[in-house]
Amino acid sequence: MKKYIAINATALFKKNKTGVEWYTWQLLRSLSSIWKEKDPTVVLFAPQSITCSTKRIASIRRIFLQKSNWKIKILPGRFFWTQWHLWRFLTKNPPTLLFSPSYLSPIFLSARIPTLNVIHGLEGEYFPEVKNFREMLLEDFFGNLIIRKSTRLIAVSPHTREDLNYFFNIPFEKISMVPSGPGTITNLSSINKKYPLCFQKENDTVNFFFLGGEAERKNLELAIKIFSLIQEKIQLKCRLWLGGQIKKSSFSVHQLLEKNSGILKLGYLSEKEKQEYFSQSHFLLYPSFYEGFGFPALEAQAFGAIPIVLKGNGVREITGDSIVEINPEAEKSEWLEKIIQLIRSVDKFTAFQIAGRNNVKKYNWQKCAKQIKTVILETINQK
Repeated sequence: MKKYIAINATALFKKNKTGVEWYTWQLLRSLSSIWKEKDPTVVLFAPQSITCSTKRIASIRRIFLQKSNWKIKILPGRFFWTQWHLWRFLTKNPPTLLFSPSYLSPIFLSARIPTLNVIHGLEGEYFPEVKNFREMLLEDFFGNLIIRKSTRLIAVSPHTREDLNYFFNIPFEKISMVPSGPGTITNLSSINKKYPLCFQKENDTVNFFFLGGEAERKNLELAIKIFSLIQEKIQLKCRLWLGGQIKKSSFSVHQLLEKNSGILKLGYLSEKEKQEYFSQSHFLLYPSFYEGFGFPALEAQAFGAIPIVLKGNGVREITGDSIVEINPEAEKSEWLEKIIQLIRSVDKFTAFQIAGRNNVKKYNWQKCAKQIKTVILETINQK
């Protein structure tokens, strides 16, 4: 093959997309739209095992192959596809660069070929979870080595860049900080605004939304406790929608769910379903211990829902001040009173919503793609 840029595009073909998969979809769609005919050829690589849907391939071809210098290459293989099957092909047909926007590059590739990896967060360094052998091998052993051996890294937020330096001693000059776009939001002006709002009547319902499933760092138990406290204080009808896979809840979470009839488990939500719940929500309960970036908080702001987040988890870097920060170690009356004031006051609730929507305007997928294109071309030229 002639010289080309390889992109690990596995995430494009994932059926049930979450954070990094949506990042890859939105970024590559914007990147392909600004790519010029004179720019290097781009080849999107994906495993055959997840590209079996003809409809999905047709959709991706229609969106991503509008330029003659963008192509798709499907490789066979299932297990260790990136570390073995992709590595074998790229070794025999070396590109000028391998760009991995979601899943890390092959560990043994960087000695011969420049590699550029996007790092979405280092939650594993803060909250190591129980993993099977394959997960430990891929995430802990391979992941750590790949980060250290990468030619260049892209961090999606300032604190992710700082974590890369702190945990892996990566020099700051080797890390480009490129903020992500606003999650799955592509047209902010098309989203209906829902301010002003105020809850004064007994039949009013205050809607809360939680996204993230039951992973330890998502802090589901605290989210339910916060919701229950608010229920007790405001004496209005409250409803909490739980989005994400919640199957094997801990005993304490199971008890909380059993006690509260205002909580509804929704399971995995499609993008359309998720946006429908955002459009009806007044608050996003998002007390995650750690977030590399935090798409849900921006998506909530876009739809006029106010994020309630854990103090110090990195989300404030992205959202600005139009959020409610929870500090479980502080007196709960402080943050609880702030939420109640927002519920009772038209002016305060509206001010937070407007500030949130203005904050989302700072994030743009086209801008993100332009910055990443610059980093890609710089990385090729520096080798």
